Amino acid sequence: MNIYILLTVKTKKNSRPSPRSNVANKNSVQVVYKML
Repeated sequence: MNIYILLTVKTKKNSRPSPRSNVANKNSVQVVYKML
């Protein structure tokens, strides 16, 4: 559980105004929800 939360935090911090980052963030969130 803690590992997935840290991954989501890193993706949010690394998020920048670009389409690639937005897609990556959406994918990471979907993975976390699936694992939960």
